[in-house]
Amino acid sequence: IWHLVCDYIMGNNINLYPIKMFVPSTVAKIIDENEFQNVKKYITKIQDIYLKQKHLYNDYERFFIRNVIESSDFTEYKKKIGSDAALTYKTRYKIQREKNIKISIIIPVYNVAMFLPKCLDSVCTQTLRDIEIICINDCSSDNSLDILKIYQKYDNRIKIIDFKENKGVAATRNTGIEAAKGKYIGFVDSDDWIDPDFYEKLYNKVIENNADLVVGNIKRVQKGKASEIDNYAQKTKENKVNFNGWFYLGLYNKQLLKNNNICFTERLIYGEDRVFPILAAYYANKVETVCDSFYYYHIRDNSASRKFYNNPKKLTDFCKSSKLVLECFNKLNYDEKSYNLFIEQYLKYIITTLVSAPAEYKNDIAEIYSNFYNNLKFNTFDKNIYDKINTLILKKDFTGVEKINNQLQKEELLNKLRSNLQKAKGA
Repeated sequence: IWHLVCDYIMGNNINLYPIKMFVPSTVAKIIDENEFQNVKKYITKIQDIYLKQKHLYNDYERFFIRNVIESSDFTEYKKKIGSDAALTYKTRYKIQREKNIKISIIIPVYNVAMFLPKCLDSVCTQTLRDIEIICINDCSSDNSLDILKIYQKYDNRIKIIDFKENKGVAATRNTGIEAAKGKYIGFVDSDDWIDPDFYEKLYNKVIENNADLVVGNIKRVQKGKASEIDNYAQKTKENKVNFNGWFYLGLYNKQLLKNNNICFTERLIYGEDRVFPILAAYYANKVETVCDSFYYYHIRDNSASRKFYNNPKKLTDFCKSSKLVLECFNKLNYDEKSYNLFIEQYLKYIITTLVSAPAEYKNDIAEIYSNFYNNLKFNTFDKNIYDKINTLILKKDFTGVEKINNQLQKEELLNKLRSNLQKAKGA
């Protein structure tokens, strides 16, 4: 019957999906030479289609099909798969596959059932196939874990770590780093997604240039519309000190992280990722960029970053993380130009946060600004505006700070417009 069904499928040019339903189970039950030759005959017929659509099969199914294709007779086939095929797969093929893992992709998961499938679809269909996908469920109360298990059933590159208590996103990512078997590590948040060739392009770049860190590009997605964020990869290419925020754009050599104790700050629920990219970029032997493959950062109304200003714990942790950033950066041996470039960016970040924060937190954030500003290693950038802000902060004149911040933002917008006009003229 199996031959007749296969003949019909092949003769009528039917898609490979029906073949998937019975080929693996039939291959697994071959008991003699006659059955082997019949199965091999039809698998040979669909071999070209199979090679094009291998993603329809999980690794265990591919294990059987590949061994039929590579065996000349039933005796050779049985020798390859052994008396217990499942055990052979686990001890030989699976171990070999794990040796071939190029990238470990770490996905923290917490109550994202609505967005998780889109994220997993984008990761599972990466053109670079030699990956493992480490999903850490941080004690979700929705059906996120059920979704992970369904995807794992069809793609056993997915590994699930299930926390029995909520530990926070920093702990989930650190756990993923510890569990990773790949030489390189990437991160995707569970409500975001990536281009199909995102990790293939980053991996090719890291191998070609023997780099410890490769940075891709990013688009912000809000209400279904995607927009590029200031060509972040290009800025990183100009100076690696600019890689200080969007850590998920990086592909990291695992040894870079291990050797320099680079991890996420677990005692924080906001700003836990601030120091991570700063240290990774500093200690990397070489930082390369890929400007034409994108990570899609999904902004949703109830995301952690959107709730920042209404959450006392997060505002407190912003202050703590800012102190850590200054302590960390002052210890690094960056040249004066790079140091000032970063400091000016971070001062603007603190000012913007100060202006937007509720009144009861302004004094704490103002103190962070003054502490940051008064403890700089270098102070050779244009300080006039920042001196004025510091004076206003000492007077607790936050309305004056807001006016200067608006002026800074207008100047920044004008500079972007001028830059875009120059690029347009050059094109």
